[in-house]
Amino acid sequence: MFLSPDSARGRTEEAIYPGIPLQANGIRLVSLLPGRWKDPILCELINADLDNARYRALSYVWGSPHITRPIRLNNRTYPVTVNLQSALRHLREKYRDGLTLWIDALCIDQKNVGERTHQVELMGRIYARCTECIVYLGNNLDGTSVALSEPPPVLYFDEVTVPRVEALRSRRKPNIYDIFLLFQELSRGGHPHETSAFGNALEVPTTDRRKTQDRLNLFETLRRFTHAPFTPWWTRIWVVQEVAAPPRVVVVYGTTSAPWTMFAIAARQYIRHSETCCNHIAKSMPRDELAVLEYSCDRIISIDDLRSAQQTYERSIRNSDERMPNGWKPIERPLLLDLLIAFRDRTASDPRDKVYALLSMARTEEGRAPLVPDYSLSEVEVFRQVTLESIYATKDLSLFSTELGRKFRDDLPSWVPDWGAPGGSIYTYHAEALELYNASPEKATRLSILPIGRDTLKLRATRIGTVQHVGDVMWGDDAKYNQKTLRQWWDMLNAFDSESGMRSVIPHDLWRVLCADIIYHPLNFRRRTLSIDELMFLWWANFSSLSPFMMKPNDPRFWSREAIMWANMFTLWPNATYLSSLGPEDTSIDFSPYFLREAYDVLSDDIKEMTFRMIYDVLDETPENYFNFSSSPSPGSAHPREEAPWMELFVKALEELMEHYGPDVQMNTLEMMRLTQIVDESIGAATLSRRMIVGTEYLGLAPAGTAVGDDIYLLTGGLTPFVLRQQKQDASKTGILKYEIVGDCYLHERMDGKKNEQDHVEWIMLI
Repeated sequence: MFLSPDSARGRTEEAIYPGIPLQANGIRLVSLLPGRWKDPILCELINADLDNARYRALSYVWGSPHITRPIRLNNRTYPVTVNLQSALRHLREKYRDGLTLWIDALCIDQKNVGERTHQVELMGRIYARCTECIVYLGNNLDGTSVALSEPPPVLYFDEVTVPRVEALRSRRKPNIYDIFLLFQELSRGGHPHETSAFGNALEVPTTDRRKTQDRLNLFETLRRFTHAPFTPWWTRIWVVQEVAAPPRVVVVYGTTSAPWTMFAIAARQYIRHSETCCNHIAKSMPRDELAVLEYSCDRIISIDDLRSAQQTYERSIRNSDERMPNGWKPIERPLLLDLLIAFRDRTASDPRDKVYALLSMARTEEGRAPLVPDYSLSEVEVFRQVTLESIYATKDLSLFSTELGRKFRDDLPSWVPDWGAPGGSIYTYHAEALELYNASPEKATRLSILPIGRDTLKLRATRIGTVQHVGDVMWGDDAKYNQKTLRQWWDMLNAFDSESGMRSVIPHDLWRVLCADIIYHPLNFRRRTLSIDELMFLWWANFSSLSPFMMKPNDPRFWSREAIMWANMFTLWPNATYLSSLGPEDTSIDFSPYFLREAYDVLSDDIKEMTFRMIYDVLDETPENYFNFSSSPSPGSAHPREEAPWMELFVKALEELMEHYGPDVQMNTLEMMRLTQIVDESIGAATLSRRMIVGTEYLGLAPAGTAVGDDIYLLTGGLTPFVLRQQKQDASKTGILKYEIVGDCYLHERMDGKKNEQDHVEWIMLI
């Protein structure tokens, strides 16, 4: 992993670098000479041309530059970090004949600013042209650095080979052998609970003390294998490029190794099983253990997704010759913004490296000079430069909708993200949703987005309104707190309705507001809502622990008439799942027994009357067809008639629902319970760190920092509307209002762009 200039200054031990100057396309390589376990580490530097050299590249974590160990480099004593010395010693044991490596700490003169900048610009090519990248994760999961008197055995796993070293399968913890075995067995595609490594660990519950301890050991070892501080490699930004670019990657822990593909296949297989056939197993696991497993798989898959894309891109470039048809173009690389969002949770000792580490993998716009690392620029200037380039590359303001809320510094303009700040899942959800919105029909171009000086951005905008009321902020994922927050939003809407004296701001499809009009399905599938989703939300409202709307299935302010009829069908016919499978041709079936007389008899008169009057209105039927009114003075206390045509009523109601919602209307209660989880996740993704905002002309969700009095604008190129905060200014100078950007927002029925919204465009400035 490359050490940026600022972090390189932390070296406490001065040493003269023995390398000779490099040519324009030159790199240095390290020849690691053979030796026994306890022998001093001997290395020699070799100058080579990048296009003709054969070598392996090393991916590792530097560790503290203040604690060093000596090696011999070109017959001189040279200090290296503890982790690098460990890597060299273990690799020498694994590769007994020696090997040629590219190692950033040894192949770059870290005190030569010009050489560092030039070499980091070449790093994408350096890793892409190596024969293999060796990922060295460490050698001791307990975090100690005790020197071994004897070399550990050299073990190699792949999708087939299992090293049989029973001594390593002892139940002391931590045990790296079990982790490699776990990933190997998962990579074969079987059910997780059927693997030897997982089998005992997933027997829940168990009274066997040894099995319980085995379980604890396995997940604790896995945690240390993929979590900092035990194995910090997974958290670093530079390792993304170091795995994505090379043709082959091997993962090494001590002297135990396996191909990267084994880990990648295993992670994908586990996720596939846990979201489908083995979902019940995953749900039965303790929450902390499940979190460790999912985190480990996510770490692997996030890098491997990019690796797959990079390898596909490289193949398409190699195939783009005269044999390809006219007009064929190679697959494009991802945009820099997409990479910045995907890997914003990685860390770097220099914040600029969170940008520079991704440049070699990003798409270069035709006719535009690519961004290159330049450590003479300040962090603020680098972040500003990347922001503008991302806007012009995407031709929209999606950057404003995902990254502005996570600033850890106050020296940036409001429109420039802090790319050095840590990320979180909330930004992933927002980024994934953006592609489904298009609030502004115009593109962001160099004519509509104008930088002025270093801190100001001039752009075209349309004012929508002012924030009049704000709800509580939805923090965290605690069910009781979420329910309380949703209840507060509901009460606020009712109060606003009463105060305004105008038409209700509560739409029948308020459920669309709660999920920001997007459904998150398993397997990372996202889509805009459909009318039939109302039924899924109605079920959620009555059965989810997050819902504050229980006992309100008939509230006409919240649900459409058809949705209320659908809900009441389950009340009146508990066997609706079975009955919906019968057709009108099943005339031999007596539907009368399936009508729930017992439940009906205990319903209040008001509920009885509302329930059936609603069905009559929809079906254009009369109560007399179904009830005996002779013994009761009021329709509300009528009794169901034995001879009523219950089958015809049920089938007609079902046909009416299908006509409104489509043929996929769901009457299966078990399936509806499963769909409740989808609603939970969709609402959670849309509302986390958001608050409801209300005005006479709009209803929506806005960032946590939104306050009463803020303005809502549609910005040219914005996929969503935005909340802006006006700043004090001397209007006599320009006459253009200045704002700070608070963040993006969801406005109900304002996310798809209307041409007339561009009729009142004005210039504003973001500062």
